[in-house]
Amino acid sequence: MLGLIFLKYISDAFEERHQQLLAEVGEGADPEDPDEYRAVNVFWVPPEARWQTLQDNAKQPTIGKLIDEAMFAIERDNPQLKGILPKDSGRPALDKHRLGELIDVIARSGWVMPRTARRISWGIGKQRLLTPLIVISYKIIQTWIHHALTLRSDHHR
Repeated sequence: MLGLIFLKYISDAFEERHQQLLAEVGEGADPEDPDEYRAVNVFWVPPEARWQTLQDNAKQPTIGKLIDEAMFAIERDNPQLKGILPKDSGRPALDKHRLGELIDVIARSGWVMPRTARRISWGIGKQRLLTPLIVISYKIIQTWIHHALTLRSDHHR
């Protein structure tokens, strides 16, 4: 789950920068140039790893494999993350339906990492990156539990 939260975290920063670059195309900006992101300390997120791609495929039985491939792609394009990201979402024992539901819950929560928190965590280092992620994880877990309890109570009526 932390891997998904991290992916959402870097995707939000990426998307914010992507929108800025789209607005600056007339001035020579290239929204698909990884260096445009690295120049402002934003991780480059390749197309196959972008949150919207995963969200669009959340109901597919291959979602675990797609998440793992996204993690590999992020590590490939961001060497400082090499060997850090979890890549076990495709394992057979993991319920892919629940995994897809988790992606939906994260998306429906409307959660977007505040820009200042992203900037602070990036500047402090890997250890401090976990602090905002833990707070966000707690909020997402709360939403997930509420969603699960609502489904359970609806099922028992």
